Amino acid sequence: MTTPSSLQELRLRLVAALRERLAELEDDEARQAAWEATNWDLLVGVPCLKCHQETLRIIKGLCISCHNKQQERAYQTADRLSKVLKRYPQLTRGLRKKLERRKERA
Repeated sequence: MTTPSSLQELRLRLVAALRERLAELEDDEARQAAWEATNWDLLVGVPCLKCHQETLRIIKGLCISCHNKQQERAYQTADRLSKVLKRYPQLTRGLRKKLERRKERA
């Protein structure tokens, strides 16, 4: 036969587990309501500044594809510049400043 204290302890553990599960369900419902409240029509149709295609994800005004291409070009330019500066330091004094000014304008 079970004692009243063990039954009370079991009841408290069950109530705690039910409260925890209820909190998880409330979080799930809040997430679902936020998802349904998103107006997807406003998010679609934003044109990329470079390729002018309508896209869903925009980073600094560019679609993902154009943004990745721009990052790759910047990496390649920096790599080439570092190689040229190492090889011909006296011939390339003003090149770095010109490239920095060009980046600022873009």
